[in-house]
Amino acid sequence: MEKHYLRSVWFADEKRIRSMTRVRAFNDKGSLRMETNLLYFRGKKTKINIAKIRKISITRQRLSWISVLIINVLVGACLAALKFQLPPGFMPTQFVVFSILMLLYFNAFAILVSTNTKWIRIEYGNEPGPARLAYFADGSWLGWGGILGGTRRIYQELIAPE
Repeated sequence: MEKHYLRSVWFADEKRIRSMTRVRAFNDKGSLRMETNLLYFRGKKTKINIAKIRKISITRQRLSWISVLIINVLVGACLAALKFQLPPGFMPTQFVVFSILMLLYFNAFAILVSTNTKWIRIEYGNEPGPARLAYFADGSWLGWGGILGGTRRIYQELIAPE
């Protein structure tokens, strides 16, 4: 792999990836420089040099139940505010059905986005001994770049034969 430089890359450690209570999906955002058997991540808070790469794979993001809870509270608050703006002829039953449909829609959207968010999992370190783990994803377009295939493209570059 020749030198390649990517901006807008998200980095997450294993604790963040495995957490089901996280609000933000990543630890830091920065740039990733790829060279033969070496990766360099430079973020605002984190600097990582990755050598002795053992394995590169792609994995799905876990669903963050805190994020789903926040979405439900926000949608519920918007629906409660909307209730006071309804015209007098609007039936309460219609509003309840509308509210349930809105909550179902936003929950389905949150689950769909979360399960379609991919991360590149890199195992590295000296053998013998436990591997260290680092996770990377395309953070462009506020993370939508990764959902739309950017993370998979980075993964393909990483595993491409030299």
